[in-house]
Amino acid sequence: MLKSFKSLIILLILTILLSACDWGRTPSNIRFAKNCNVEFPSDVQVIKDEYEGMGNDWAVYYTIKLTRPEMISFISKVKRLNIYYSAGLASNENESSNELLIKQYREGAWYRKNHSYEFYKDNGGITLNADVDTVNLTAEFQEFGR
Repeated sequence: MLKSFKSLIILLILTILLSACDWGRTPSNIRFAKNCNVEFPSDVQVIKDEYEGMGNDWAVYYTIKLTRPEMISFISKVKRLNIYYSAGLASNENESSNELLIKQYREGAWYRKNHSYEFYKDNGGITLNADVDTVNLTAEFQEFGR
């Protein structure tokens, strides 16, 4: 009985260590590029890349610094996306505001707001946010799950 108890404790410790180290998680640059439909330069300066987990709830924070040419390219790519809404919800006459809002939440949506571009997506269990600041040349991405 003592031997099986030791094995159970060792397995529990290994599980906790692997979870705490965030072993096996998709890298943030790949995760956010895919989910927000954007590309990052290969040599981008990463300011913050953190994973926080608490039980079933978890969060990923990813902040990058862009150069002026990288920001211009980033904005150009965002504006070409079919999920970029420049005129808000009332711009699409074929769908009601509620239908369009639901579509944007499921598929994600990029918006221009003051001196930044923002992204929001909520597919029920995972929420994604992005704020790309064109003045400070930073892009912050956050993903929350339960």
